[in-house]
Amino acid sequence: MQPPPGKNAKPSTSAPTASSSTPQPALSRGQIHVKLIQARGLNVRSIHARPYVVVQFEQNEFVSRDPIPETDREVKGTAVNLSRQTSSNAINALGAIESKAAIRDASRKNSKGSSKDPSPSSSLVPKALSAAAHSSQPPPSPSSAFTHSTTATSPSSGIANGLFARLSAHNPVWKHEVSFDVTSEESLITFNVYDRSLSDQGFLGTLQIKPVLVHDHTVDQWYKLRPYEDEIVSGEMRVQITYEQYKTKRALTPRDFEFLKLIGRGTFGKVFQVRKKDTHRIYAMKVLSKKEIVAKKEVAHTIGERKILQRSLECPFLVGLKFSFQTDTDLYLVTDFKSGGELFWHLQRETRFSEERAKFYIAELILALEHLHKYNIVYRDLKPENILLDATGHVALCDFGLSKADLRPDELTTTFCGTTEYLAPEILLDEHGYSKIVDFWSLGVLLFEMCCGWSPFYAEDTQQMYKNICFGKIRFPKGVINDDGKQFVKGVSGPVSHA
Repeated sequence: MQPPPGKNAKPSTSAPTASSSTPQPALSRGQIHVKLIQARGLNVRSIHARPYVVVQFEQNEFVSRDPIPETDREVKGTAVNLSRQTSSNAINALGAIESKAAIRDASRKNSKGSSKDPSPSSSLVPKALSAAAHSSQPPPSPSSAFTHSTTATSPSSGIANGLFARLSAHNPVWKHEVSFDVTSEESLITFNVYDRSLSDQGFLGTLQIKPVLVHDHTVDQWYKLRPYEDEIVSGEMRVQITYEQYKTKRALTPRDFEFLKLIGRGTFGKVFQVRKKDTHRIYAMKVLSKKEIVAKKEVAHTIGERKILQRSLECPFLVGLKFSFQTDTDLYLVTDFKSGGELFWHLQRETRFSEERAKFYIAELILALEHLHKYNIVYRDLKPENILLDATGHVALCDFGLSKADLRPDELTTTFCGTTEYLAPEILLDEHGYSKIVDFWSLGVLLFEMCCGWSPFYAEDTQQMYKNICFGKIRFPKGVINDDGKQFVKGVSGPVSHA
């Protein structure tokens, strides 16, 4: 497709930049090349298992292909293509362990801009942000029958096919390579192994590696797979990691990206799915017209949005700014691409979620909102359309077009903005203004909607909806939300009566 206007323009230094107190998006220091070679002794459920690996580095994610015969030549891989249905199945596979971990983390801490493509991508489906393994104990030793890799002959008969299936299930070979942009010296590489043959995308183990960032340094070794908590995990994985440091530092330009497709339009520009040409990583790129920003007197607002994106880098449940640059005509904001689609799409498709699944999302959203509030940012537009999912269902809050930065704890703001169904009463009634707490009102409304399938205050007439929000009572359908869930909604979204 044709690139957006300004693609061939020279980089400009005339546009305003964010405050120096805000962390700047780092230039790429280099590339890290990760080769998934093979695993052995995996605790799979059957010989028909199809183990695959999800690699995550700096919130950018990659999904490997299925195992191959060991005699196949090595191929520098690109992410496997998954259908919308496959992506949806993976997203629905929210294990109780992940839910408990997210809710536990939330409890420990006490607590509109551009449009987007709402559906999961069929071109690249990255996997989940993973929690670090909680168990300090090593996993069980691999089964002695599968401790060593065995070269499989090319299957030409039923016997050969069965032998290859058995070998590749427990001792899979991938020979799959992927490259990532490196912007931080502290980043870890996370590997999660799953079984694609199972509807619940069965978990087979995880590991994290701190790469050695020395130019041309290669590490090639076996690593033990670990459980998240108390799952039965066995086996180890052979990984080769090489770091390539850039010889010179230079600012990025639009020429460094291949524009794949338009995924959204906003007031001042467009959002594209792009591929970075050197690492082949997929990103989302927001292209903002300087002319439109100046004409609508939105320079300060645009700088504020960029500042919020920079702060979001520190939280795994927020879409953060990866790169930013500009030309004479446009501003470019590049973020990690979350291909699970909008939560809205999944809620529309399934009507409502189980309470366990809804609590899982709420726990991660609490962490996201608390991170924003910590930096004096009020979000103001929490709704399913602004919640993206990765391929296993972890959330990433996006679209900070209505957010306000630099709102101190003792300050109020009076701007009337947001989406009607999720507005807090103080936005509608209080002429003195409102605080960051309005985000948690929206969170209660969202929990009700996810569990029940409709908004508690919805009315076709907008004025009636305002009245419902300010003076109405939420009525819970029977048998949908337990007492804890009801108490949560009561605590953040006002008085409630029961049906």
